[in-house]
Amino acid sequence: MNPGTPAFAGSVHCIVLGLAAAALVVGCAPRNPRSIGRVTDAPEAVAYLAFAPPAEVRIGTDTRPVSLKGDAKPDGLEAIVVGLDAAAEQMPLLGTFRFELQSRRQHDMLGTPIGSWTIEVADDQAVQTYRDPLSYEYHFPLELAKAPLVPGHYVLTLVLQLPGGERRFSRYEFEYDGRAAPPPSIF
Repeated sequence: MNPGTPAFAGSVHCIVLGLAAAALVVGCAPRNPRSIGRVTDAPEAVAYLAFAPPAEVRIGTDTRPVSLKGDAKPDGLEAIVVGLDAAAEQMPLLGTFRFELQSRRQHDMLGTPIGSWTIEVADDQAVQTYRDPLSYEYHFPLELAKAPLVPGHYVLTLVLQLPGGERRFSRYEFEYDGRAAPPPSIF
């Protein structure tokens, strides 16, 4: 091809666009270890989270009563939790998750305890058990000692004890109207 011809200019455009697309793909590859779906080495992850702990943990609005036995009776909750860094980006969580569920009238300060659960997430196996690899949300099945859940107003609280000793808190209020409960999510 002759450098002065339109065909040469078109092929140069194709090469430049191809290089730009390749640079974009390489530039979009995850470099932040907090955004990778798996914790590959627990001691390094613990050290990292002690250095840069999550700014916030949040119980998600998808938290709901579920039927753990598959009979449509609400015999548990599926608590959905996300960890956020200072830039509001999701990040992995390690530590001890302590949940407490209370039934409460709409304007009462104190409620009636329904259940409490402690779940340890300290290694790669636990992360794989509870963390959805696509959404990076943690799904915790919380089985009720006294089932089924009756219609009413509920408050679920979470205290996350981080490996470095710090704590993060979250609270989620929801109404249950007595509908049939779906099974928990499967990821």
